[in-house]
Amino acid sequence: QAARLVLKLREMGIKVTMLTGDNRATALVLAGKAGIENVMAGLLPAGKQEAIRKMREQGDVVVMAGDGINDGPALASAQVGIAIGSGTGLAISSADIVLLNSDPMMIARAIEISKKTFGVIKGNLALSFLYNMALTPLAAMGFIVPLAAAIAMPLSSLAVIGNSTRAGRR
Repeated sequence: QAARLVLKLREMGIKVTMLTGDNRATALVLAGKAGIENVMAGLLPAGKQEAIRKMREQGDVVVMAGDGINDGPALASAQVGIAIGSGTGLAISSADIVLLNSDPMMIARAIEISKKTFGVIKGNLALSFLYNMALTPLAAMGFIVPLAAAIAMPLSSLAVIGNSTRAGRR
C-alpha cells in the first residue's frame, strides 16, 4: 500500500521524504520497498520537528502524515498534519486532518480534495469580483436599471453556490 501511495504522490508532483525514529538500516529497507528516496532516520520527535522546520525554510510546503506519539510535534509543525485514525491520541490531537481508516491512499485523496476545493474557492472569488467590479458600478452610474441589478445580486450568489457544489463531486 505504501508503494502505491508514494507512486501516486509522485504522479501528483509531490516529493516524499521519510522521517523516522527507526535506525538507518531498517529505514532504508522500508523506504526501498515503498519507493522513497529521501530518508531521515534515527530522529527523535524534536529531530522530526527540526527537519520540517528546515524544509519549510527552503520554501517547501510540508504535509506530514503520522500515527505515533513521537509524530505529534512534527504533525503540529507541518503546514498540514495528517494523523492516521488508528494512531495515538497525541498524533490525532496535533493533526489538522484525521483519517478515519488506515488506508494510506486516503492521504492522496485528501490532497486531491483540498486542491479541488482551493480551485472552487478561487472560482467563487472570481465570480464575486466580476459581479462587484462590473455590475455594481454600472448600476451606481445608472447604466443598469436598479431592478436588473437587484435580480443580478442573488443570481451571483446562486452562481457561487452552484460552483461550490462542484467540490463535493468526484
